[in-house]
Amino acid sequence: MVTRALTLQHERLEIPAQSDWLMIPEIQVVLERDILPAYLARARWYPGRNANKISPAITAAIPFGRMDDTDIWLTAFEAAQDGLVHRYLLPLLIEWGVSRHSEPFHIAAVRQEGRDGTLIDAATDRLFVSTLLQSLRCRFRIDGIQQSPRLEFLPGANFMTRSGTPRRIRPIKTEQSNSTKKLSQRFDPDQFELPAFQSLPLLTKSIIRASTDEILSREFARSALGEHKTGGSTGVALTTYFDRDWLETRTADALRSDQWAGAFHGMKIASLWGNPPLPKTLKQHVRALLIDRFVYLDTIDLNERSIEDFIARWRREKPEILFGHSHSLYMLARYLLEKGVQDLRPRGIISTSMMLLANERQVIESAFRSKVTDRYGCEEVGLIACECERRQGMHLNIEHLYIEFLRPDGTAATAGEEGAIVITDLLNRGMPFIRYRIEDVGAPSDRCCACGRGLPLMERVTGRVADYLKRRDGSMVAGVSLVERTLTAIPGLEQLQIVQPSSDEIVLSVVRAPDFSAATEQALLAEFRAVFGPGINIRAEYVERIPQERSGKYRFSICRI
Repeated sequence: MVTRALTLQHERLEIPAQSDWLMIPEIQVVLERDILPAYLARARWYPGRNANKISPAITAAIPFGRMDDTDIWLTAFEAAQDGLVHRYLLPLLIEWGVSRHSEPFHIAAVRQEGRDGTLIDAATDRLFVSTLLQSLRCRFRIDGIQQSPRLEFLPGANFMTRSGTPRRIRPIKTEQSNSTKKLSQRFDPDQFELPAFQSLPLLTKSIIRASTDEILSREFARSALGEHKTGGSTGVALTTYFDRDWLETRTADALRSDQWAGAFHGMKIASLWGNPPLPKTLKQHVRALLIDRFVYLDTIDLNERSIEDFIARWRREKPEILFGHSHSLYMLARYLLEKGVQDLRPRGIISTSMMLLANERQVIESAFRSKVTDRYGCEEVGLIACECERRQGMHLNIEHLYIEFLRPDGTAATAGEEGAIVITDLLNRGMPFIRYRIEDVGAPSDRCCACGRGLPLMERVTGRVADYLKRRDGSMVAGVSLVERTLTAIPGLEQLQIVQPSSDEIVLSVVRAPDFSAATEQALLAEFRAVFGPGINIRAEYVERIPQERSGKYRFSICRI
Protein backbone atom coordinates (compact mmCIF):
# COMPACT_ATOMS: atom_id res chain seq x y z
CA MET A 1 0.00 0.00 0.00
CA VAL A 2 1.20 3.51 -0.81
CA THR A 3 0.55 6.18 1.79
CA ARG A 4 1.65 9.76 2.09
CA ALA A 5 1.70 12.41 4.80
CA LEU A 6 2.41 16.11 4.72
CA THR A 7 5.80 17.04 6.22
CA LEU A 8 6.36 20.78 6.43
CA GLN A 9 5.74 22.00 2.88
CA HIS A 10 6.85 18.78 1.25
CA GLU A 11 5.14 15.46 0.64
CA ARG A 12 6.31 12.24 2.28
CA LEU A 13 6.18 8.98 0.41
CA GLU A 14 5.94 5.62 2.13
CA ILE A 15 7.56 3.22 -0.35
CA PRO A 16 8.12 -0.54 -0.28
CA ALA A 17 11.58 -2.07 -0.03
CA GLN A 18 11.62 -3.40 -3.60
CA SER A 19 14.16 -1.77 -5.91
CA ASP A 20 11.66 -1.08 -8.70
CA TRP A 21 9.33 0.97 -6.48
CA LEU A 22 9.13 3.76 -9.05
CA MET A 23 7.45 1.33 -11.48
CA ILE A 24 4.48 0.88 -9.12
CA PRO A 25 1.43 2.58 -10.70
CA GLU A 26 0.09 3.87 -7.37
CA ILE A 27 3.38 5.65 -6.62
CA GLN A 28 3.43 7.19 -10.09
CA VAL A 29 -0.10 8.53 -9.56
CA VAL A 30 0.93 10.19 -6.27
CA LEU A 31 3.98 11.72 -7.93
CA GLU A 32 1.97 12.99 -10.91
CA ARG A 33 -0.94 14.37 -8.90
CA ASP A 34 0.46 15.56 -5.59
CA ILE A 35 4.24 15.98 -5.71
CA LEU A 36 5.69 16.80 -9.11
CA PRO A 37 3.38 19.75 -9.97
CA ALA A 38 4.43 21.63 -6.83
CA TYR A 39 8.10 20.82 -7.35
CA LEU A 40 8.15 21.73 -11.04
CA ALA A 41 6.40 25.02 -10.34
CA ARG A 42 8.81 25.83 -7.52
CA ALA A 43 12.16 24.78 -8.93
CA ARG A 44 11.87 24.47 -12.69
CA TRP A 45 10.97 26.95 -15.41
CA TYR A 46 7.34 26.22 -16.10
CA PRO A 47 5.24 29.25 -17.15
CA GLY A 48 3.75 31.26 -14.32
CA ARG A 49 5.14 28.98 -11.62
CA ASN A 50 1.58 27.75 -11.18
CA ALA A 51 1.28 24.15 -9.98
CA ASN A 52 -2.38 24.04 -11.02
CA LYS A 53 -1.34 24.46 -14.67
CA ILE A 54 1.15 21.60 -14.63
CA SER A 55 -0.12 18.05 -15.19
CA PRO A 56 2.87 15.77 -15.66
CA ALA A 57 2.36 12.21 -16.86
CA ILE A 58 5.17 9.73 -16.22
CA THR A 59 5.79 7.73 -19.40
CA ALA A 60 8.90 5.77 -18.42
CA ALA A 61 11.15 5.09 -15.44
CA ILE A 62 14.55 3.86 -16.60
CA PRO A 63 17.06 2.63 -13.98
CA PHE A 64 20.42 4.24 -14.58
CA GLY A 65 22.46 2.51 -11.88
CA ARG A 66 23.39 2.83 -8.23
CA MET A 67 25.21 5.65 -6.51
CA ASP A 68 26.18 5.25 -2.88
CA ASP A 69 23.22 3.36 -1.34
CA THR A 70 20.45 4.23 -3.76
CA ASP A 71 19.17 3.61 -7.27
CA ILE A 72 19.11 6.40 -9.83
CA TRP A 73 16.08 6.62 -12.07
CA LEU A 74 15.81 8.55 -15.33
CA THR A 75 12.14 9.45 -15.21
CA ALA A 76 10.57 10.49 -18.50
CA PHE A 77 7.38 12.51 -18.32
CA GLU A 78 5.15 14.59 -20.53
CA ALA A 79 3.64 17.96 -19.70
CA ALA A 80 1.30 20.14 -21.74
CA GLN A 81 2.23 23.80 -22.14
CA ASP A 82 0.40 26.29 -24.35
CA GLY A 83 -1.41 23.49 -26.13
CA LEU A 84 1.77 21.56 -26.93
CA VAL A 85 3.04 18.37 -25.32
CA HIS A 86 6.68 18.54 -24.20
CA ARG A 87 8.77 15.64 -22.97
CA TYR A 88 11.50 15.82 -20.36
CA LEU A 89 13.85 13.67 -18.32
CA LEU A 90 13.90 14.09 -14.55
CA PRO A 91 16.70 12.08 -12.87
CA LEU A 92 15.71 11.01 -9.35
CA LEU A 93 17.63 9.56 -6.42
CA ILE A 94 17.12 9.21 -2.66
CA GLU A 95 19.55 10.62 -0.12
CA TRP A 96 19.17 8.29 2.87
CA GLY A 97 19.48 9.69 6.36
CA VAL A 98 18.71 13.16 5.07
CA SER A 99 15.63 14.93 6.40
CA ARG A 100 16.34 18.44 5.11
CA HIS A 101 13.55 20.02 3.09
CA SER A 102 14.78 23.58 2.59
CA GLU A 103 16.92 23.02 -0.49
CA PRO A 104 15.15 24.03 -3.71
CA PHE A 105 15.84 20.70 -5.45
CA HIS A 106 14.57 18.45 -2.67
CA ILE A 107 11.32 16.99 -3.97
CA ALA A 108 9.78 14.93 -1.17
CA ALA A 109 10.46 13.21 2.12
CA VAL A 110 10.67 9.42 1.78
CA ARG A 111 10.32 6.56 4.28
CA GLN A 112 11.18 2.96 3.47
CA GLU A 113 10.90 0.30 6.20
CA GLY A 114 11.72 2.69 9.02
CA ARG A 115 14.53 4.66 7.43
CA ASP A 116 14.06 8.22 6.26
CA GLY A 117 15.47 9.99 3.27
CA THR A 118 14.85 12.73 0.73
CA LEU A 119 13.90 12.30 -2.91
CA ILE A 120 15.98 14.80 -4.87
CA ASP A 121 16.38 16.04 -8.41
CA ALA A 122 19.67 14.38 -9.33
CA ALA A 123 20.35 16.89 -12.11
CA THR A 124 21.79 19.10 -9.38
CA ASP A 125 24.08 16.39 -8.02
CA ARG A 126 27.63 16.75 -9.40
CA LEU A 127 28.46 13.10 -8.85
CA PHE A 128 25.43 12.03 -10.90
CA VAL A 129 26.26 14.46 -13.70
CA SER A 130 29.85 13.23 -13.78
CA THR A 131 28.70 9.60 -13.79
CA LEU A 132 26.24 10.28 -16.61
CA LEU A 133 28.88 11.98 -18.75
CA GLN A 134 31.37 9.18 -18.16
CA SER A 135 28.73 6.62 -19.11
CA LEU A 136 27.88 8.44 -22.31
CA ARG A 137 31.53 8.38 -23.35
CA CYS A 138 31.41 4.59 -23.19
CA ARG A 139 27.87 3.80 -24.31
CA PHE A 140 25.01 5.75 -25.75
CA ARG A 141 22.24 3.33 -24.83
CA ILE A 142 20.44 2.66 -21.54
CA ASP A 143 18.01 -0.27 -21.60
CA GLY A 144 14.71 -0.04 -19.78
CA ILE A 145 12.97 -2.76 -17.78
CA GLN A 146 9.50 -4.24 -18.08
CA GLN A 147 7.63 -2.05 -20.58
CA SER A 148 9.96 0.95 -20.32
CA PRO A 149 11.72 1.94 -23.55
CA ARG A 150 15.46 2.14 -23.89
CA LEU A 151 17.18 5.51 -23.90
CA GLU A 152 19.65 6.30 -26.67
CA PHE A 153 21.87 9.33 -27.10
CA LEU A 154 22.67 10.13 -30.73
CA PRO A 155 24.16 13.17 -32.49
CA GLY A 156 21.48 15.20 -34.24
CA ALA A 157 22.74 14.35 -37.73
CA ASN A 158 22.75 10.62 -36.98
CA PHE A 159 19.28 10.79 -35.51
CA MET A 160 17.81 12.39 -38.63
CA THR A 161 19.44 10.00 -41.11
CA ARG A 162 19.51 6.75 -39.15
CA SER A 163 18.07 3.80 -41.03
CA GLY A 164 15.71 1.44 -39.31
CA THR A 165 14.26 4.14 -37.09
CA PRO A 166 11.82 2.66 -34.56
CA ARG A 167 8.16 3.34 -35.28
CA ARG A 168 7.75 5.46 -32.16
CA ILE A 169 10.56 7.78 -31.07
CA ARG A 170 10.10 10.24 -28.21
CA PRO A 171 12.50 13.18 -28.45
CA ILE A 172 13.57 14.51 -25.07
CA LYS A 173 14.17 18.19 -24.35
CA THR A 174 17.29 19.13 -22.43
CA GLU A 175 16.96 21.66 -19.67
CA GLN A 176 19.42 24.50 -19.39
CA SER A 177 19.47 27.60 -17.26
CA ASN A 178 16.25 29.59 -17.30
CA SER A 179 17.80 32.48 -19.18
CA THR A 180 18.83 30.10 -21.98
CA LYS A 181 15.36 28.50 -22.04
CA LYS A 182 13.69 31.87 -22.53
CA LEU A 183 15.87 32.47 -25.59
CA SER A 184 15.69 28.97 -26.99
CA GLN A 185 13.30 29.78 -29.83
CA ARG A 186 15.73 32.42 -31.12
CA PHE A 187 19.13 30.85 -30.42
CA ASP A 188 20.32 27.28 -30.66
CA PRO A 189 23.66 26.86 -28.79
CA ASP A 190 24.40 23.76 -30.88
CA GLN A 191 24.29 25.88 -34.04
CA PHE A 192 26.35 28.80 -32.73
CA GLU A 193 26.91 31.64 -35.13
CA LEU A 194 27.83 35.19 -34.18
CA PRO A 195 24.89 36.88 -36.02
CA ALA A 196 22.43 34.68 -34.12
CA PHE A 197 24.16 35.50 -30.84
CA GLN A 198 24.07 39.22 -31.60
CA SER A 199 20.31 39.03 -32.15
CA LEU A 200 19.69 37.99 -28.55
CA PRO A 201 18.00 40.64 -26.38
CA LEU A 202 20.08 42.50 -23.82
CA LEU A 203 20.06 41.58 -20.15
CA THR A 204 19.59 44.58 -17.84
CA LYS A 205 19.68 45.24 -14.11
CA SER A 206 15.90 45.60 -13.99
CA ILE A 207 15.47 42.16 -15.59
CA ILE A 208 17.88 40.64 -13.07
CA ARG A 209 16.00 42.18 -10.14
CA ALA A 210 12.64 40.97 -11.45
CA SER A 211 13.75 37.51 -12.61
CA THR A 212 16.60 36.34 -10.37
CA ASP A 213 15.10 32.88 -9.85
CA GLU A 214 14.64 32.39 -13.58
CA ILE A 215 18.21 33.44 -14.39
CA LEU A 216 19.95 31.23 -11.82
CA SER A 217 21.38 28.01 -13.22
CA ARG A 218 19.67 24.76 -12.28
CA GLU A 219 23.04 23.10 -11.85
CA PHE A 220 23.43 24.57 -8.35
CA ALA A 221 21.30 25.07 -5.29
CA ARG A 222 21.28 28.75 -4.38
CA SER A 223 22.86 27.94 -1.02
CA ALA A 224 25.90 26.56 -2.88
CA LEU A 225 26.50 29.85 -4.71
CA GLY A 226 28.41 32.91 -3.61
CA GLU A 227 26.57 36.23 -3.46
CA HIS A 228 27.43 39.81 -4.41
CA LYS A 229 25.39 42.83 -3.42
CA THR A 230 25.97 46.23 -4.94
CA GLY A 231 24.14 49.53 -4.82
CA GLY A 232 25.69 50.82 -8.02
CA SER A 233 25.70 54.46 -9.02
CA THR A 234 21.91 54.68 -8.84
CA GLY A 235 21.65 53.50 -5.24
CA VAL A 236 19.25 50.66 -6.16
CA ALA A 237 20.45 47.34 -4.74
CA LEU A 238 21.35 44.48 -7.08
CA THR A 239 22.14 40.94 -5.89
CA THR A 240 24.00 38.54 -8.17
CA TYR A 241 25.35 35.01 -7.67
CA PHE A 242 28.39 33.04 -8.78
CA ASP A 243 29.86 29.56 -8.52
CA ARG A 244 33.09 28.98 -6.62
CA ASP A 245 35.20 28.22 -9.70
CA TRP A 246 34.25 31.61 -11.14
CA LEU A 247 35.45 33.34 -7.97
CA GLU A 248 38.90 31.78 -8.38
CA THR A 249 39.12 33.09 -11.95
CA ARG A 250 37.93 36.55 -10.90
CA THR A 251 40.67 36.66 -8.26
CA ALA A 252 43.29 35.50 -10.79
CA ASP A 253 42.20 38.27 -13.19
CA ALA A 254 42.76 40.89 -10.50
CA LEU A 255 46.12 39.43 -9.41
CA ARG A 256 47.40 39.50 -12.98
CA SER A 257 46.42 43.15 -13.48
CA ASP A 258 47.94 43.98 -10.06
CA GLN A 259 51.30 42.75 -11.37
CA TRP A 260 51.08 45.11 -14.34
CA ALA A 261 51.10 47.93 -11.77
CA GLY A 262 54.02 46.39 -9.83
CA ALA A 263 51.80 44.93 -7.09
CA PHE A 264 52.42 41.34 -6.03
CA HIS A 265 50.49 39.13 -3.64
CA GLY A 266 51.48 39.77 -0.03
CA MET A 267 52.67 43.35 -0.52
CA LYS A 268 51.32 45.91 1.93
CA ILE A 269 48.76 48.18 0.26
CA ALA A 270 47.52 51.65 1.20
CA SER A 271 43.84 51.53 0.20
CA LEU A 272 41.33 54.37 -0.19
CA TRP A 273 37.96 52.66 0.03
CA GLY A 274 34.46 53.28 1.34
CA ASN A 275 33.32 51.07 4.23
CA PRO A 276 36.54 49.01 4.14
CA PRO A 277 36.25 45.36 5.24
CA LEU A 278 37.96 45.03 8.61
CA PRO A 279 38.97 41.66 10.14
CA LYS A 280 36.68 40.29 12.84
CA THR A 281 37.49 36.62 13.36
CA LEU A 282 40.85 35.12 14.34
CA LYS A 283 41.24 33.67 10.84
CA GLN A 284 40.59 37.07 9.26
CA HIS A 285 43.12 38.73 11.57
CA VAL A 286 45.79 36.16 10.65
CA ARG A 287 45.02 36.60 6.95
CA ALA A 288 45.19 40.41 7.29
CA LEU A 289 48.57 40.08 9.01
CA LEU A 290 50.13 37.74 6.43
CA ILE A 291 48.27 38.11 3.09
CA ASP A 292 45.67 40.89 2.84
CA ARG A 293 47.92 43.58 4.27
CA PHE A 294 45.95 46.82 3.92
CA VAL A 295 46.29 50.26 5.46
CA TYR A 296 42.86 51.82 4.97
CA LEU A 297 41.64 55.37 4.56
CA ASP A 298 37.84 55.22 4.73
CA THR A 299 36.59 57.50 1.94
CA ILE A 300 33.24 57.84 3.69
CA ASP A 301 35.09 59.93 6.30
CA LEU A 302 37.56 61.91 4.20
CA ASN A 303 38.69 64.99 6.14
CA GLU A 304 41.89 66.58 7.45
CA ARG A 305 41.89 64.52 10.66
CA SER A 306 41.40 61.16 8.90
CA ILE A 307 43.97 62.04 6.21
CA GLU A 308 46.60 63.04 8.79
CA ASP A 309 45.99 59.80 10.68
CA PHE A 310 46.37 57.87 7.40
CA ILE A 311 49.66 59.66 6.64
CA ALA A 312 50.99 58.74 10.09
CA ARG A 313 50.05 55.07 9.62
CA TRP A 314 51.63 55.10 6.15
CA ARG A 315 54.91 56.33 7.61
CA ARG A 316 54.83 53.59 10.27
CA GLU A 317 53.80 50.69 8.05
CA LYS A 318 55.39 51.75 4.74
CA PRO A 319 52.98 50.27 2.18
CA GLU A 320 54.43 49.62 -1.28
CA ILE A 321 51.24 50.06 -3.37
CA LEU A 322 48.49 52.71 -3.36
CA PHE A 323 45.00 51.56 -4.40
CA GLY A 324 41.65 53.31 -4.46
CA HIS A 325 38.77 55.18 -6.07
CA SER A 326 40.12 57.49 -8.76
CA HIS A 327 38.76 60.75 -7.38
CA SER A 328 39.63 59.83 -3.79
CA LEU A 329 43.25 59.33 -4.91
CA TYR A 330 43.08 62.79 -6.46
CA MET A 331 41.69 64.33 -3.26
CA LEU A 332 44.51 62.78 -1.21
CA ALA A 333 47.14 63.86 -3.76
CA ARG A 334 45.89 67.44 -3.77
CA TYR A 335 46.05 67.51 0.04
CA LEU A 336 49.66 66.25 0.01
CA LEU A 337 50.69 68.89 -2.53
CA GLU A 338 49.02 71.64 -0.50
CA LYS A 339 50.74 70.50 2.71
CA GLY A 340 54.10 69.87 1.06
CA VAL A 341 54.16 66.17 2.00
CA GLN A 342 56.81 64.51 -0.17
CA ASP A 343 57.82 61.28 1.59
CA LEU A 344 54.93 59.01 0.52
CA ARG A 345 56.40 57.10 -2.42
CA PRO A 346 54.53 53.93 -3.48
CA ARG A 347 56.04 51.60 -6.10
CA GLY A 348 52.77 51.64 -8.03
CA ILE A 349 49.29 53.18 -7.96
CA ILE A 350 46.07 51.41 -9.00
CA SER A 351 43.05 53.56 -9.82
CA THR A 352 39.63 51.92 -10.02
CA SER A 353 35.84 52.19 -9.58
CA MET A 354 35.50 55.61 -11.25
CA MET A 355 36.60 57.38 -14.42
CA LEU A 356 40.13 58.68 -14.06
CA LEU A 357 40.25 62.19 -15.54
CA ALA A 358 43.45 63.25 -17.30
CA ASN A 359 44.05 66.27 -15.05
CA GLU A 360 43.51 64.09 -11.95
CA ARG A 361 46.05 61.54 -13.20
CA GLN A 362 48.61 64.35 -13.50
CA VAL A 363 47.98 65.55 -9.94
CA ILE A 364 48.20 62.01 -8.49
CA GLU A 365 51.44 61.20 -10.29
CA SER A 366 52.93 64.55 -9.29
CA ALA A 367 52.13 64.06 -5.59
CA PHE A 368 53.39 60.47 -5.32
CA ARG A 369 56.12 60.50 -8.02
CA SER A 370 54.72 57.22 -9.33
CA LYS A 371 52.72 56.17 -12.39
CA VAL A 372 49.00 55.38 -12.16
CA THR A 373 47.57 52.14 -13.61
CA ASP A 374 43.88 52.56 -14.34
CA ARG A 375 41.52 49.59 -14.31
CA TYR A 376 37.83 49.08 -14.98
CA GLY A 377 35.32 46.49 -13.81
CA CYS A 378 32.12 45.88 -11.87
CA GLU A 379 30.93 43.56 -9.11
CA GLU A 380 28.69 41.53 -11.43
CA VAL A 381 31.41 40.25 -13.79
CA GLY A 382 34.70 41.29 -12.17
CA LEU A 383 37.62 42.89 -14.00
CA ILE A 384 36.74 44.06 -17.52
CA ALA A 385 39.84 45.97 -18.62
CA CYS A 386 43.13 47.28 -17.25
CA GLU A 387 46.12 49.32 -18.37
CA CYS A 388 49.52 47.66 -18.53
CA GLU A 389 52.86 49.33 -17.85
CA ARG A 390 52.81 50.94 -21.34
CA ARG A 391 49.49 52.75 -20.63
CA GLN A 392 48.43 52.80 -24.27
CA GLY A 393 44.82 51.86 -23.55
CA MET A 394 43.03 49.28 -21.43
CA HIS A 395 43.57 45.58 -22.19
CA LEU A 396 40.21 43.77 -22.39
CA ASN A 397 39.86 40.64 -20.25
CA ILE A 398 38.79 38.38 -23.12
CA GLU A 399 39.82 35.11 -21.40
CA HIS A 400 36.90 35.66 -19.04
CA LEU A 401 34.49 37.93 -20.94
CA TYR A 402 33.07 38.55 -24.40
CA ILE A 403 32.77 42.33 -24.71
CA GLU A 404 30.66 44.32 -27.17
CA PHE A 405 30.36 48.07 -27.78
CA LEU A 406 26.95 48.90 -29.24
CA ARG A 407 25.43 51.95 -30.88
CA PRO A 408 21.87 52.98 -29.91
CA ASP A 409 20.52 50.96 -32.88
CA GLY A 410 22.24 47.80 -31.60
CA THR A 411 24.98 47.66 -34.24
CA ALA A 412 28.65 47.42 -33.28
CA ALA A 413 30.56 50.65 -32.64
CA THR A 414 33.74 51.14 -34.67
CA ALA A 415 37.19 51.85 -33.27
CA GLY A 416 37.20 55.10 -31.30
CA GLU A 417 33.40 55.39 -31.41
CA GLU A 418 31.49 55.46 -28.14
CA GLY A 419 29.10 52.60 -27.52
CA ALA A 420 27.17 50.93 -24.71
CA ILE A 421 29.32 48.24 -23.09
CA VAL A 422 27.67 44.80 -23.19
CA ILE A 423 29.25 41.83 -21.40
CA THR A 424 28.85 38.07 -21.73
CA ASP A 425 30.53 36.22 -18.85
CA LEU A 426 32.09 33.06 -20.26
CA LEU A 427 32.73 31.37 -16.91
CA ASN A 428 29.95 32.04 -14.37
CA ARG A 429 27.89 28.85 -14.45
CA GLY A 430 25.92 29.78 -11.34
CA MET A 431 24.19 32.84 -12.82
CA PRO A 432 24.75 33.21 -16.57
CA PHE A 433 25.26 36.79 -17.77
CA ILE A 434 24.48 36.75 -21.50
CA ARG A 435 24.69 40.12 -23.28
CA TYR A 436 24.48 42.07 -20.03
CA ARG A 437 24.29 45.84 -20.49
CA ILE A 438 26.18 47.22 -17.52
CA GLU A 439 25.06 50.83 -18.18
CA ASP A 440 28.55 52.12 -18.97
CA VAL A 441 29.75 53.70 -22.19
CA GLY A 442 33.18 53.16 -23.71
CA ALA A 443 35.11 53.21 -26.97
CA PRO A 444 36.85 50.15 -28.49
CA SER A 445 40.24 50.36 -30.16
CA ASP A 446 41.86 48.77 -33.19
CA ARG A 447 45.37 49.59 -32.00
CA CYS A 448 47.88 47.06 -30.68
CA CYS A 449 49.74 47.72 -27.44
CA ALA A 450 53.53 47.77 -27.65
CA CYS A 451 53.71 45.44 -24.62
CA GLY A 452 53.10 42.47 -26.96
CA ARG A 453 50.51 40.73 -24.76
CA GLY A 454 48.06 40.51 -27.65
CA LEU A 455 44.93 41.35 -25.67
CA PRO A 456 42.66 43.80 -27.54
CA LEU A 457 42.40 47.35 -26.24
CA MET A 458 39.64 49.68 -25.15
CA GLU A 459 40.45 53.34 -25.74
CA ARG A 460 38.58 54.63 -22.72
CA VAL A 461 35.48 54.47 -20.53
CA THR A 462 33.54 57.66 -21.19
CA GLY A 463 30.94 57.42 -18.43
CA ARG A 464 27.83 55.75 -17.14
CA VAL A 465 24.48 55.94 -18.88
CA ALA A 466 23.19 57.71 -15.76
CA ASP A 467 25.97 60.33 -16.19
CA TYR A 468 24.72 61.52 -19.57
CA LEU A 469 22.85 64.84 -19.58
CA LYS A 470 20.03 65.73 -21.96
CA ARG A 471 19.54 68.75 -24.21
CA ARG A 472 16.07 70.09 -25.02
CA ASP A 473 16.20 68.44 -28.46
CA GLY A 474 16.77 65.00 -26.86
CA SER A 475 20.46 64.71 -27.73
CA MET A 476 22.90 63.57 -25.04
CA VAL A 477 25.99 65.12 -23.48
CA ALA A 478 28.64 63.08 -21.64
CA GLY A 479 28.65 64.86 -18.29
CA VAL A 480 31.97 63.46 -17.09
CA SER A 481 33.74 64.56 -20.28
CA LEU A 482 32.19 68.03 -19.88
CA VAL A 483 33.51 68.24 -16.31
CA GLU A 484 36.97 67.19 -17.44
CA ARG A 485 37.06 69.78 -20.24
CA THR A 486 35.75 72.57 -17.98
CA LEU A 487 38.21 71.92 -15.14
CA THR A 488 41.07 71.92 -17.63
CA ALA A 489 40.03 75.01 -19.60
CA ILE A 490 38.75 77.39 -16.90
CA PRO A 491 41.06 78.56 -14.08
CA GLY A 492 39.68 78.96 -10.56
CA LEU A 493 37.77 75.65 -10.31
CA GLU A 494 38.78 73.00 -7.75
CA GLN A 495 35.88 70.55 -8.14
CA LEU A 496 32.70 70.50 -10.17
CA GLN A 497 29.56 68.38 -10.09
CA ILE A 498 26.71 68.68 -12.60
CA VAL A 499 23.15 67.81 -11.53
CA GLN A 500 20.22 67.88 -13.97
CA PRO A 501 17.01 67.65 -11.91
CA SER A 502 14.71 68.35 -14.89
CA SER A 503 14.83 68.89 -18.63
CA ASP A 504 14.96 72.67 -18.24
CA GLU A 505 17.42 73.04 -15.34
CA ILE A 506 21.08 72.30 -14.62
CA VAL A 507 22.74 72.98 -11.27
CA LEU A 508 26.53 73.29 -11.04
CA SER A 509 28.00 72.53 -7.61
CA VAL A 510 31.35 74.33 -7.53
CA VAL A 511 34.28 74.09 -5.11
CA ARG A 512 36.30 77.28 -5.66
CA ALA A 513 40.08 77.23 -6.05
CA PRO A 514 42.24 80.05 -4.60
CA ASP A 515 42.39 81.78 -8.00
CA PHE A 516 38.60 81.83 -8.43
CA SER A 517 37.19 85.16 -9.66
CA ALA A 518 34.06 86.66 -11.18
CA ALA A 519 35.51 85.84 -14.58
CA THR A 520 35.56 82.16 -13.58
CA GLU A 521 31.80 82.09 -13.05
CA GLN A 522 31.16 84.00 -16.28
CA ALA A 523 33.30 81.57 -18.28
CA LEU A 524 31.72 78.55 -16.59
CA LEU A 525 28.13 79.62 -17.29
CA ALA A 526 29.01 80.67 -20.83
CA GLU A 527 30.55 77.26 -21.51
CA PHE A 528 27.45 75.38 -20.36
CA ARG A 529 25.05 77.69 -22.20
CA ALA A 530 27.02 77.13 -25.38
CA VAL A 531 26.79 73.34 -24.92
CA PHE A 532 23.10 73.11 -23.95
CA GLY A 533 21.64 76.03 -25.88
CA PRO A 534 18.65 78.21 -24.96
CA GLY A 535 15.71 77.08 -22.85
CA ILE A 536 17.71 75.53 -19.98
CA ASN A 537 18.27 77.45 -16.76
CA ILE A 538 21.91 77.00 -15.69
CA ARG A 539 22.98 78.18 -12.26
CA ALA A 540 26.00 77.74 -10.01
CA GLU A 541 25.94 76.85 -6.31
CA TYR A 542 29.15 77.17 -4.28
CA VAL A 543 29.96 74.46 -1.75
CA GLU A 544 32.86 73.58 0.53
CA ARG A 545 33.07 70.03 -0.77
CA ILE A 546 31.37 67.59 -3.14
CA PRO A 547 29.63 64.87 -1.08
CA GLN A 548 30.37 61.21 -1.72
CA GLU A 549 27.90 58.45 -2.42
CA ARG A 550 27.23 55.89 0.32
CA SER A 551 29.90 53.69 -1.27
CA GLY A 552 32.51 56.40 -0.77
CA LYS A 553 32.70 57.16 -4.51
CA TYR A 554 32.15 60.55 -6.11
CA ARG A 555 29.81 61.29 -9.00
CA PHE A 556 30.69 64.18 -11.28
CA SER A 557 27.48 64.13 -13.30
CA ILE A 558 23.97 63.13 -12.22
CA CYS A 559 20.93 63.09 -14.52
CA ARG A 560 17.62 62.72 -12.64
CA ILE A 561 15.31 62.89 -15.64
